[in-house]
Parts: sequence; C-alpha cells; structure tokens
Amino acid sequence: EEVCPEMSSLPVTIAADPSEGPVWNHPRLYDWYFAWSPLGAVLRRREDRVVRPLLDRNVAADQAVIDVGCGTGHHTLHLARRARSVVALDASPAMLAQLERRTRTARVANVETVLGRLPATTVSGPFAGLAAIGVLDYLSDLCAALCALVALVRRGGWLVLTVPLRTRSRTAAGLG
Repeated sequence: EEVCPEMSSLPVTIAADPSEGPVWNHPRLYDWYFAWSPLGAVLRRREDRVVRPLLDRNVAADQAVIDVGCGTGHHTLHLARRARSVVALDASPAMLAQLERRTRTARVANVETVLGRLPATTVSGPFAGLAAIGVLDYLSDLCAALCALVALVRRGGWLVLTVPLRTRSRTAAGLG
C-alpha cells in the first residue's frame, strides 16, 4: 500500500562526489521519508525526543541562533518559534527552497536561509547557539567543521550536535 502516491514518480539524485556527502535534490522525498516511511518516522521521533528538550532548555526569545545542515527546516521551524532570529545554513539549494516555502506557509518571518557548506561558509557569528542535527557524519573534514562550528558561537553559548548511532564510531575515528 502506497501511503503517498505522488512520491512514486520522484527522482532522487545523490552527489557524484562521495567526499562531499549525499545531497538530496528532492526535498519532498526527504520530508516524505521522515513523515511517512516507518523507519524514517521512528528515527525522527527518536531524534525529537532527544533534541527538542535540549533546544527548548537552551533557546531564549532574545537569541540569534543558527541551524547548520538545516535541510527542509524541521528543527529550523522549531527554533524560529523560540528564538529572535534563525540563520538556516544548508548545502542544497533545493532543500533551502523547500524551507523557504515552509516558512511562508507557517508565516514565520525570522528565518534567513543561507547556501553554504562547512567548513567554508560566508556566515559569521557570533550566535548565541547552534544546532547541527544529523549533519556531522556527512562532512569530509570533521575536525575543520567542528572548529568552524565553535567559531560561530559566542563565548558561553550553546551547541546541540548529533551523530546517528550507526556512524558514531566512524565519526569518532575522524576526530583522530
């Protein structure tokens, strides 16, 4: 049984250069996966049970924050409801376009989308806080990316970072 028939005809393109990690060129498929596929929905619920309380505990209404690897904005919209402003950084123009549609639909005006890839980005801080949820395992130079993330946050600020369980050892090995 197809839960979402319009998704059956959508192509998925993965970046040819594996060192740059996968780039989803169809954000509707990405959103469908986490909303309707049994595995994706379980993963999203598990992630939310951990991430949302951390964000809620740290984000304040007067803060400017950044969501690195924002994708279509699942966590960006959550941050936008709590923070003064959110910069949403992603390497995929298609994902950012979907996020912009979502912010318009939700009538959220405090999100700025920025196209970029870590560790080199044109975004400059300092931000009060930073979220990088499910993005670290896609970076080819983890040490440089972590340095770039820390540089974006003001002294005394907060970071919420996740690494999927199945790749934790691979990512830890990348730290040297």
